[in-house]
Amino acid sequence: MYLIHIPAERAGFNHWLYFNHDPRTQGCTHHVTEGVDFTGVDPNYLESREGRSSRFPVLARSEKAPHRYRVFASRLSVPYDFEILEGFAFEFPTWEEFLKTPVAKDSSWRPIK
Repeated sequence: MYLIHIPAERAGFNHWLYFNHDPRTQGCTHHVTEGVDFTGVDPNYLESREGRSSRFPVLARSEKAPHRYRVFASRLSVPYDFEILEGFAFEFPTWEEFLKTPVAKDSSWRPIK
């Protein structure tokens, strides 16, 4: 996978953008980190929480394998060997798909490019 980190100063909050395909081939000019491993929250867990209050998901990076990122159901479920990262994780197949979403806009609704 490919990762782009857009800091809060540019986007209103930290964006951790994960792509299945290299976004540079579609015009992305941000710094891209290649070869990352990203795991989102288990959909079965989310389904089991339906109807109950849920905790806010938390993005964290492995301290042992720094290219490994994972979303945990809450801060309480983050293992001690993971560093909690501020902001939100988003996964997209391509840069073009990202640009079509509200995530691609800043707090003034301007494109984040």
